[in-house]
Amino acid sequence: MKYEIKCGFCGENFESTRTSAKYCSDNCRVKYHQLKKKQEENTSQQLTIQQEERSIQYGYLEQQIISLIQKNRFIIAKAKRGEREKQHYIKMIREIGINIKYTELQIQEDENKQKRIQKNLSSKHKKVLELKKKANEKSEIINRLTIMLDLKKTEKEVVAIENEIEKLYKNISSQKREHIHITAELEEWKDRLGDIKKHLNRYRETYQNNHQEIEAIKKRMNNPDLTQNIIPIPQPVIPKRIPTPSKTSGKSIGAGDLQHINFQTFRLSGELGAFLGELDRNKTCFALTGDSGAGKSWFSFEMARLFIAEMGFSVKYFSLEEGVGKLTQEKVVAYGLGNELNLVGIGSLEDVRTAAKEYPMVIVDSFNSLNTKAEEFEKLRTDFPNTIFLLIFQKTTAGTIRGGSAIKYNSSATINVIIREGQRIAIMEKGRYGTIGWEYSITQKRLIKTGDTF
Repeated sequence: MKYEIKCGFCGENFESTRTSAKYCSDNCRVKYHQLKKKQEENTSQQLTIQQEERSIQYGYLEQQIISLIQKNRFIIAKAKRGEREKQHYIKMIREIGINIKYTELQIQEDENKQKRIQKNLSSKHKKVLELKKKANEKSEIINRLTIMLDLKKTEKEVVAIENEIEKLYKNISSQKREHIHITAELEEWKDRLGDIKKHLNRYRETYQNNHQEIEAIKKRMNNPDLTQNIIPIPQPVIPKRIPTPSKTSGKSIGAGDLQHINFQTFRLSGELGAFLGELDRNKTCFALTGDSGAGKSWFSFEMARLFIAEMGFSVKYFSLEEGVGKLTQEKVVAYGLGNELNLVGIGSLEDVRTAAKEYPMVIVDSFNSLNTKAEEFEKLRTDFPNTIFLLIFQKTTAGTIRGGSAIKYNSSATINVIIREGQRIAIMEKGRYGTIGWEYSITQKRLIKTGDTF
């Protein structure tokens, strides 16, 4: 007896005496097993790819968490510093408020005293008039002499009282001027307190957002179903990559090798450190420009002091415009600089290049005094990538950097120093460290304008 059966591979009907037959021919049976083996291999390969992709995603998620935690630590430090400044301002406001209250009481007391003396003066004037009237009425010589003696005595008292009133008027005027000065100072401190409160609120908000993002990432990592659809932010999704050996030369590097290099980035403390941003030790050069007399040299000495104190640098300073004299001495004394700063009043481009080999930081005031081409500016950064340069450039009558606009775009950061409302202010016009548009008061030694970049 034969049974009609459908082939398990080609789907054609065939007849067989066995009910357990599955394939119409040996060829179909072999092809079915080959196909099944291939499908199993593909499934295993897909699982391996998925595991690798998930491992890459986990790595990026862990990097995000580390980055956010580091940001939060920085935010916490900034918030603590802001809280300390807030308490300082509150204390100052309280003390100023006490001074204002004391001054108001002093003014009130002096005004009351002045009223009493004025009343006494009116009484004395009245007595003088009465005595004069009485003197006119008396005809006897003895009485007239007595009255005249009393009159002179009273007139002297009037003059003394008038002098005392004049002193009180001057005292009241002085107290009122002091009151106006203290009130203005109070308003200034209140404005600073308001700025600090705004910074604190922004730090708290950013900290909370980062904290929520960390929790969301942890939740995704603990749920395998969710991690499959994760697109790391801000990093793009990296497709499956087949490792290849690095093909490098003396001036190139593979992208894979680049990921394992630890670059020397750092932040300096204080408000000037925040103004400069997160710095990279590689080919760092600050171009400092500004109008004549705006305070470029003073600001360069303040930056030198910051790098010496924070980084332990020794700094070579080429004071080519004003030389090394009384003005230089004033700056050194003002910033408390020691022998970590080495000064020279003359020098050439070759001297600057020699110093770049020996010192981690070189300052030139000004680069235009070297009488060299602007191209040498870029060569310094390229030839000495581990040396930090601070080069001062003069401005033309048109208000542009003397030496060409290429200096502004080739520098790591371009800082313009101006005078505004009697203050010397440094403005971050161009930079690679996240603080473009920030303003730092050289006069007050504090930030007066910031952005949201940390």
